[in-house]
Amino acid sequence: MGTRYEPMTLVALGRRLAVADDEQVRWKLLWEFLEEYRWVNSRVLKRAWFPAELAIHRADALVWAPAAFRKHGVYLSVHDLATA
Repeated sequence: MGTRYEPMTLVALGRRLAVADDEQVRWKLLWEFLEEYRWVNSRVLKRAWFPAELAIHRADALVWAPAAFRKHGVYLSVHDLATA
């Protein structure tokens, strides 16, 4: 029996980023995550999602969220990405 490939979930990415000691490893994980979802069109949220609670961070997210996230309806501010 072969192992079935499944792309990394956002939760799994968060867990792996939390334990990664090397900044280069964290960026590699993030890049791989984004690449896995580059051609996935069916995973678009029906309603935009902003993890930030403050209006100023939401406005920031509208401008600066990476295109790979925006096209799926996920708007992360620069502050959200800096903490990752």
